[in-house]
Amino acid sequence: MGSSRGDRFQLQWWAAEDGQHFALQALDIQHGQQWEAFAIPASVGRTVAGVRSNWATAQAMPATDDIWTAVFMSRVGPLIGACRHPSFIEIVSTASNPAGINVLRDDHARLDQLKSDLEYWKGLAKAQEKSVRKEVALQRRQPSSPQIQAPAASEPTFETIWKLRDIDRWAAQNTDRIIVLPRAISATKNSTYDSPEVLYRSLELLANEYTQMRQGTIDMGTFKDRAREIGVELNRSVAPESASAYGDQYFVRWAGSRRLLDLHLTKGVSRDPRYCLRIYFFFDETSGQVVVGSMPDHLDTAGT
Repeated sequence: MGSSRGDRFQLQWWAAEDGQHFALQALDIQHGQQWEAFAIPASVGRTVAGVRSNWATAQAMPATDDIWTAVFMSRVGPLIGACRHPSFIEIVSTASNPAGINVLRDDHARLDQLKSDLEYWKGLAKAQEKSVRKEVALQRRQPSSPQIQAPAASEPTFETIWKLRDIDRWAAQNTDRIIVLPRAISATKNSTYDSPEVLYRSLELLANEYTQMRQGTIDMGTFKDRAREIGVELNRSVAPESASAYGDQYFVRWAGSRRLLDLHLTKGVSRDPRYCLRIYFFFDETSGQVVVGSMPDHLDTAGT
């Protein structure tokens, strides 16, 4: 390591004995700007280099680009891909550690995760907006007719108008009662399940009786009676300790966290997707809603 000070610049540098590692920190005293540069071997077997200012408002130093090109870039390649420029302190502290640290952790992974979550919710919002526009357009095309008073029954009347391809419209209209995530919507639209009315009845069961049971307004017996009428059963989906063995199948991103789809409604035992229904979900205590992450097909289990 070494340092040097002149009328304008104060320099600190570090170079490894092998001649392949180099880092420089330069303070421009006149303009109050700090610059850093480095050249280090990359894990892919080639040397990479970078230069940066520690202040976004800093102006380029005279002849910086020419000097950098002549000294470094003519011999090494640029830092490419998603790599981050390590700071002077990180390089020196890592190289000087007797334990031989070769990994630097920072918050970039967390930032990438938040960006991914943002894109996820933007996509969900667009899908719901599209579904609402489509529903409004359909209603406008229908001729006006006298208002018919809904029956006074205590439970909703189900019609066969809901097809599997309509799941995005149904989900958009019911977001105040139940959340159906894009992954489940996409899989349902492409499914060959031959009883869409059972799927929608099951979703209503989760949005109504199951939610009411979790909120303490009805008992387990009432929920089971309704489930029995539909022909579905409520079971645990997979043991938490073994869920990771199936990759991300049993996990979804929700509210910035990775959540396990720990429950599912089931109907049928056949592996034929035309006759087997599985609705995988979890109950979000914060919002008080069921969140459906996968349906209607069977996810992998130890038996498969």
